[in-house]
Amino acid sequence: MTLIISVSILVVSFLLLLLSYAKTGASRKDFGHVPMSMHPYFMITAFTCFVLLWVAAVTSFVDDSIEDMRIKIAVCISIYFLLQIGFIPLTRYALKKEKARIALQALLILCTIPIGVLFVFVFENRFLAIITGICLLHVVLNDAILFGSLF
Repeated sequence: MTLIISVSILVVSFLLLLLSYAKTGASRKDFGHVPMSMHPYFMITAFTCFVLLWVAAVTSFVDDSIEDMRIKIAVCISIYFLLQIGFIPLTRYALKKEKARIALQALLILCTIPIGVLFVFVFENRFLAIITGICLLHVVLNDAILFGSLF
């Protein structure tokens, strides 16, 4: 039963994120003042983070030894996906209103929380700790600090 609930939570949140991306249609303008030479870096690391989060989710689905963590893992990843829905709209608003940059930076910092909680939940599983640790580094260093300060 936890498998069905976990998969459902993740699929719904991910579909909502994909729909938001399709509706908003991300563009180069969404990078603000980030140098063009860094755009591929941000895109590649963000994509890598999404893939690693799905690897963590699928691992929790197939590894019965961590069955008790399935829903926690799914909820953490889903919260991150749902927070990401606000990223592009808030970025565009921050491009128009300088004061909105603080809200964008706050969102980027807020996105670190579910990934940090996820890392704590899976810490005893070496494989999951490594891949969620990489994601945590990404959201803290690349998103919250680097993108947040360059934007």
